[in-house]
Amino acid sequence: MKRGSTLVIGGWIILAVAGMLRAQTTQPSPAREETPWQKTVHQFSDALGKGDKAVLQSLLGDKPVMHVFNATGNAGLDDLLALGKSAEQTIGYHAYQGAPQSMAADMAGDFKDNEKGIPDEVRRRMMPQEAGAKAKASATAVQWFEVNFDIKNSEWNTIPVGVVELWVNSSGTRSLAFVLVRGQQETDGSFRIVAVAWGNPLEKK
Repeated sequence: MKRGSTLVIGGWIILAVAGMLRAQTTQPSPAREETPWQKTVHQFSDALGKGDKAVLQSLLGDKPVMHVFNATGNAGLDDLLALGKSAEQTIGYHAYQGAPQSMAADMAGDFKDNEKGIPDEVRRRMMPQEAGAKAKASATAVQWFEVNFDIKNSEWNTIPVGVVELWVNSSGTRSLAFVLVRGQQETDGSFRIVAVAWGNPLEKK
């Protein structure tokens, strides 16, 4: 075979391999199927961001308990809708069957991926780098649920919980808001949300 032909064939091989590599790197990985509880939290997050009262009502239990962090008295669906209306973006949402040991790491990933509209100072605070800080953040995340939903350590294996992270604008003041939810499994295997709490426990009082 002539050298010129060899170069041409070699060139085609390189192009073909490059095309295969591009195809491999650009093809999206298949989405992981959501569990029933993950789907419920996903739907709740979407409905909250859209202010869809009908969907929120369908996801909530008959008498959901709602409150704002560190506030006296209960809140209601209209208060929750007002929070959703103030949201400029939904940063992320996560669902857990049991104690949310990975919640701090999951949220750190959300803030790492969301660079637009959120100040760097806030993002850095939500992405602890030191091992000690990460462990403390994980323990704190579990405590949020225990305090707000009166969950005992021995009950964790039977309780589904979730979180939605929002960036809100309240009368020109922008801040984070965390919406915690507690679920309950129905006899048909579906889930309803029976308790909701929201606010920003990271804010300095």
